Amino acid sequence: MAQLTDWHHAVSSGTWDFIGGESQHMPNRRRPINYRHPLGAFALRLRRLQAEAIARAGSRDEVRRISPTEIARNSPWESSRTAVYAALNGTRLASTETISTMVAAWDIRGKLAIGEWLMARNKVEDELIALRYKEDVDAYPGTGATSDTRVIGETEEAAEFAKALSAVRQRPRSVILSGEAGLPWLVTDISRVADVDADALVEYLSGQFVPRPSELLRVLDALSVGPADRSRLLELHRSAWKASSKWMSRSN
Repeated sequence: MAQLTDWHHAVSSGTWDFIGGESQHMPNRRRPINYRHPLGAFALRLRRLQAEAIARAGSRDEVRRISPTEIARNSPWESSRTAVYAALNGTRLASTETISTMVAAWDIRGKLAIGEWLMARNKVEDELIALRYKEDVDAYPGTGATSDTRVIGETEEAAEFAKALSAVRQRPRSVILSGEAGLPWLVTDISRVADVDADALVEYLSGQFVPRPSELLRVLDALSVGPADRSRLLELHRSAWKASSKWMSRSN
């Protein structure tokens, strides 16, 4: 009984590691979080969920059973201790399987609460996309990037960008929208998902025109372009946009 009382005191006084819950009096491993950022705000909700689960536990063994290491090890979903910690620290948006792992172990409703938390996770993902879009558009200083006017290609930079974009489009797709998985994306599929006119998309892929930044970002999201390729394409697009804008100014 004395040990249990000591454990409750450790939890209430904050000397227990709420994130790990794997040692009696280990230093708290929380990292500073920007709660105004979508990931930080969501991490705060997950920390509260974990703290509530710890408060309901009746022993050290129970807390260890619901620790990040144990829930990841015993989960029917694919997850990891690292992924759980990343979600709690707000450094990465948890996958649907990691969220399912955490919620099933920590929410008092168990698996019945997974749907609600997955909806919350998807909302955070939408907020991150919107934030990334704003940051990407802001990277076009003084180029009229937010205007409704696209620019004509006719430059080496535009041709290089079009070649890189076409190469990404030709990669086998992993999401089936029509036809068979593993085939290159059809222009009509990209047009529909990205809400970009199909004829205009053909002109962008050929280098005849350089797409507006807002259109490019929707195309990259539709193609599920990874961070490295996304960064490279945005850099090529910025160069093409600036070069083509200068070419149009000289032509006028």
